[in-house]
Amino acid sequence: MKKLYIILALILLLTFSCKKDKYNKQDLIEITSFGENKGNLKMYYHKPINANDNMPLVVVIHGCAQNALQISEATEWNRLADKYGFFVLYPEQKSINNTTNCFQWFLDQDNERDKGEVSSIMEMTTFLQNKYKINTEKTFVTGMSAGGAMTIAMISTYPSLYSSAASIAGVPYKTKKQILTEKTAEELADYVRNQNPNYSGEYSKLMILQGKKDIVVNPKNAKKLEEQWLNVFFENNVNTYIEMIDFSPDIHITYFYKGSELIMQKVIFDNLAHAIPIDMGTGEKQGGKEGLFTKDSNYFSTYWIAYFFGLID
Repeated sequence: MKKLYIILALILLLTFSCKKDKYNKQDLIEITSFGENKGNLKMYYHKPINANDNMPLVVVIHGCAQNALQISEATEWNRLADKYGFFVLYPEQKSINNTTNCFQWFLDQDNERDKGEVSSIMEMTTFLQNKYKINTEKTFVTGMSAGGAMTIAMISTYPSLYSSAASIAGVPYKTKKQILTEKTAEELADYVRNQNPNYSGEYSKLMILQGKKDIVVNPKNAKKLEEQWLNVFFENNVNTYIEMIDFSPDIHITYFYKGSELIMQKVIFDNLAHAIPIDMGTGEKQGGKEGLFTKDSNYFSTYWIAYFFGLID
C-alpha cells in the first residue's frame, strides 16, 4: 500500500510538472538571462499567435501576493494579444526580495533610474524589443496596486521607453509608503523631472484607474497622481482642455487634452474596492476572470487600457 501511495504521488507530481511546462511553453515563456538584473526579478512573456516584426509590446506588472501567471490569467492580456497582435511582458517579484511579492516602488534603491527593480524591468523591455524587433514607438506599461505604483516609477525613470502607461490603484512617484502625500503638484512633478534633468522629450501618456471603495490605496491618490502628471506635462495646470463623461452611473471618466491630443485619462469607480475591474462575458469588450484581485465592474479594464494604448481601433 505504501508503494502504491508513492507511485500515485510520483504520477501526480509528473502530471503537474508536465502541465506547468506545457503552459510555460505555450503561453508564458521564461527568460533567465536578460541583463544585469540589479533588482533580482524574474521575467516571463507571451508571444502572440502569428508574431512578426514591428509588433507592439505591453509590460504588465502584478500586484502584491500575485505572480506573472495569476495576473495573466485574471486580466486575459494574452487573449487580447493573440487577437490584436502584440507581445506581453510579465516581470515577476521574488519572495526573497519581498515576502509579500510586492514590487518595491517605495525604496530608493529600486525606484530610481538605473537602480534595482526599475533597471531590471527596463532591461526586460529592451531585451524583448531587440529579440523580436518590437515597435519601440508602441511599447506600453501597466500594473495594479504595487504594480500600478511601479508603472509610475517606470515612466518617471525611463520616459522615452514607454509611449503610454496605465496605473490601477497606483500612487504618485516617490511617495514612499505614505497613504496620501501632502506634497504640492510641483513638488511631486519635480520628483519625476529630477530623474532625467536633461530630458526634453515627451513623457508617457497616462491612464489612471481608481476605486472609491479602496481601503488599501487611499482613493485621493488618484487626484494627486493627476496633479503630479499634469504638472509634468505642463509645469503648471494651464492650457488643459478637460472633458468629463459618465461611462455608466457609477463609472466616471475624465479626459485631459493638450490642444487636440489626449494626454491623460482618469477612470473613477464608485463601487470598486482594491481590485482590477473586469466585465465577465463573451462580448467583444468583455473579459477577465473574477477572483481575489479582480472584480466584475461592467468595465473590462484590459480592453479599455489596450484601447487607450491604441492597440484596438
